[in-house]
Amino acid sequence: MGINILDGNVDLNPDFVFESRGRLVPGGYEVEIRIPFKSLRYGEGAEQSWGINVLRRVQHSGYQDSWAPAVRANASFLGQSGTIDGLHDLKRGLVLDVTPAFTQRLDGAPAAGGGWHYGSWSELGGDTRWGITQNMSLNATFKPDFSQVEADVGQVQLNERFALFFPEKRPFFLDGLELFDTPNQLIYTRRIVDPNAGVKLAGKVKGTNIASLFAVDNSALSSDSSHPLFGALRVRRDLGRSSTLGLVATTREDGDNFSRLLGGDARFYHSKLYFVEVQAVQSWTRAGGAGTRGPLFQATWDRTGRDWGFNYGVQAISPGFQAAAGFVNRTGVMDIHAYNRLTGYGKRGALVQTYGAFFIVHRIFDYMHPARERSRATRRSTPRRRCAAAGHSSRRSGATTTPTARPTTPATPSRFRSASRRVPARSSFRDARTISSAAPSGRRRRPGASSPRRAASPPARPPSSRKPREAARW
Repeated sequence: MGINILDGNVDLNPDFVFESRGRLVPGGYEVEIRIPFKSLRYGEGAEQSWGINVLRRVQHSGYQDSWAPAVRANASFLGQSGTIDGLHDLKRGLVLDVTPAFTQRLDGAPAAGGGWHYGSWSELGGDTRWGITQNMSLNATFKPDFSQVEADVGQVQLNERFALFFPEKRPFFLDGLELFDTPNQLIYTRRIVDPNAGVKLAGKVKGTNIASLFAVDNSALSSDSSHPLFGALRVRRDLGRSSTLGLVATTREDGDNFSRLLGGDARFYHSKLYFVEVQAVQSWTRAGGAGTRGPLFQATWDRTGRDWGFNYGVQAISPGFQAAAGFVNRTGVMDIHAYNRLTGYGKRGALVQTYGAFFIVHRIFDYMHPARERSRATRRSTPRRRCAAAGHSSRRSGATTTPTARPTTPATPSRFRSASRRVPARSSFRDARTISSAAPSGRRRRPGASSPRRAASPPARPPSSRKPREAARW
């Protein structure tokens, strides 16, 4: 597959029918691809000019060739595309896809008086897609059938405190999915688990991308046997050739409970090599009669140079921020990072053609008490203190017992909160003290030997007098 050098969340899996044919010629090959206009989205106009680029990856060397001249030392790859001019009299025709689905089920069980008792169940549904204009589509679904959808790829779950991200593969949600993209994953259609019905409008009108989605989920996923309602709106306006200005709004209504958010974002390119991206969001949540709210802020500055590149960013998420319609798996933190890259290049065809180095600084602080979190991070660099606080330390080699204070059972998240709550550190510290009290001494006594007057190894150190919450944060 190679490296994706495209900008943002670009859909690299087109789901339409096209024809292709190729042949070998002296010195290479030729390929011709015929794509129906019904499968493409384009603006209106008597004569049009389209941007286009073609990439070719050489498998044995790893090189990538582009049809239009493009360099990696540029913050936008799509901005370096070539053009196809002189397109006129384009007729898309009627774009209408109807996919009905009928499901029948028959269950049988032994009857009490002998014989068998049978029960049947049936359901009728389907999907519809209508191309309103050349660049605007309307999708609708009712009782969709996802039995033919590709199964999710298995993931190794090493840290149960955070939710796992699975990409969307259902046809109804895939069409125009890139138009819902935001700097943070604030719109995550996998939150709609078993929809009864849904409607989606996505396209572009005079330089403005518009994507809206409304769905009714199954009542089995509700806290009060109602049908959860899912709504999302994403608007993004083009500023110049590559810069954008966007708006995002989502809601998930479940009876008297709700989770709503509203935010804006911007992305600006400057000096060819740089771009700046910022986003600010506010959420409002009510669950079980209690209401919470909180902000999310993010700022990124990136340089995509040939020899030197960097990505500096800061993200702050309040503990009260909740996105039930998105995927934000950790709140209450402030994330600061500085990534730097240095790259050198050898001659083409040489044994070493590229070499580089990365310099990374990445710290995560507590949102409410960043100074306290910084002092705890300092204690993490002293392994002797970690062992003394949670276990028994001995001078003899191999006689040190350092129990793990990490909890084995994650906290159960609420319906509107992603699986990102940290397990209370106080209970973890009690586990550490319980284990340390049973730690073995440095020297074992042989069977039948008398107890010596003086211990062969120093006694175990008493538990640390520091606060339990601080002692368990290593």
